[in-house]
Amino acid sequence: MGLGPDQFLELDGKRDLAVPADEALDPVHHDRPRRMRPGHAVREDERAGSGRKHDVHRPGREVLGDDGAQALRERRFGGDQGLFDVLAGVVARGKKDVIVGAVIIARRPLLTSRARLCPVRVLAVETSTLAGGVALLDGDRLRGEYLLDVRATHSERLMPAIDRLLADAGWAPGDLQGLAVAVGPGSFTGLRIGLSAIKGLALALAIPIAAVPTLDAMAAALPFAELPVCPVIDARKGEVYASLYRWDDDGMRREWDYLAVPPETLAARLIEPVVLVGDAAHLIATPYARLAPAHRRVSSPSAVGVLGLTRLAAGEAVSAADLVPIYLRPSEAELKRRVAAVN
Repeated sequence: MGLGPDQFLELDGKRDLAVPADEALDPVHHDRPRRMRPGHAVREDERAGSGRKHDVHRPGREVLGDDGAQALRERRFGGDQGLFDVLAGVVARGKKDVIVGAVIIARRPLLTSRARLCPVRVLAVETSTLAGGVALLDGDRLRGEYLLDVRATHSERLMPAIDRLLADAGWAPGDLQGLAVAVGPGSFTGLRIGLSAIKGLALALAIPIAAVPTLDAMAAALPFAELPVCPVIDARKGEVYASLYRWDDDGMRREWDYLAVPPETLAARLIEPVVLVGDAAHLIATPYARLAPAHRRVSSPSAVGVLGLTRLAAGEAVSAADLVPIYLRPSEAELKRRVAAVN
């Protein structure tokens, strides 16, 4: 996909602006040809995400963290395989200015007549805990959900899960119109994997992202609850992540800040009967605890998708550059760096 100065790019038969001399496009793969057409990445009815920032602003803007970028291993995406070959190349080499199917021309977003419409087909990703997975939503209809609670890392199973779910639903990556991702708090490594994958997909497909706090999504999975709901996630090092929610006519309302506290401290804060969800719910020893059923206790990709659709409809999309995780405390790698700096 090489274009020189003053040459035009064809998007499914449409002519776009000439590429300035200083913005010449380099081929993503130099070693072999690809079946990638510009229309694979950006079709006429797709649009760039809103520039409006999400209200979650936390430290940790380096999403890839210490692990750095990793190449994608799964490339079996049917007719759109070329798209993910390009994405793999971008992630593996860390090139920031690679133009994928004219996602960016002269560093400006590509807008169309449907740019202001709310996305309908959304891929949701949840990698905050071991019980993670992906979901596909078509408006208010859940097309499919893949959820697995095993010790295998998300780096091994996330892209194959997306591949499998898209294939089973009969969708191509280009059919997606929006993305939703759980941004924590949760596992540092899991969050980096999930957010990195979503960033790559958003850039390759030129679609908006909804950032969904993990605890919000877990509480939203129990609508109309008469008791308050307290999601509890194992934070390790003798602590849990938690918050408290109460249902009102508009949905689940969060009453506490996001916390990282010892289980005993959380138990002492619960002064009324409360429904506990999450992988650390069993650690909260209090007579007020009411454990949710096992199938409602795990984090849900579909709940992330439902909240994501709501945020996208409200114009609360974030760009790939602004997508950051919620870290309530420094990661182990950050703590080691601080110790090394002191010593």
